[in-house]
Amino acid sequence: MGQAFAGVEPPVQLQMAAGTWFSAWEAVVPYTEKSVGLFLVGQLRRPAEEHNEGSRGVAAAYALCKYANFILPRCALASCQERNGWKVQAQKAQFDAIMKQLALPLSDAEDLSTPAGIGNRAGRAAFDRLANDGFNQLGNLGKGFIDGSTAYNYTDYPPLYKPVNTYDVLHNASR
Repeated sequence: MGQAFAGVEPPVQLQMAAGTWFSAWEAVVPYTEKSVGLFLVGQLRRPAEEHNEGSRGVAAAYALCKYANFILPRCALASCQERNGWKVQAQKAQFDAIMKQLALPLSDAEDLSTPAGIGNRAGRAAFDRLANDGFNQLGNLGKGFIDGSTAYNYTDYPPLYKPVNTYDVLHNASR
């Protein structure tokens, strides 16, 4: 996952990291006796005989892959790709290669009777919940880029918002 975040601003890295952990947690919860998920709140609980490391591992792998494949293309709009040097297709290929190394077939199915389906559903649930949480990870809030492109972020607010801190210097810890 670390390479997938290369060139991405730290706040977005944190949001992406949180989403990957949330999706993995959501995928593992159905294979535990008492744990409760953050988004699906135990809706997918599986029978006790399925509570094992194999099921948890497969579900988590699919959840992580699903979340990454949801978020990276949406977060990496053309203008962001230029700014950050992102290569979305290359990153997707890395996740696909990891799944192949794990001998897990690529699948978007959400069959809730299988670990793969639960993982895919958990990854989608994390994305759905975090996509519009006000963090603007997708860049769809605000008025648009100053250059007039159709992608959105908060950089168009200089008269209303002037950053105090930069990415590498903290001038005011409360801002």
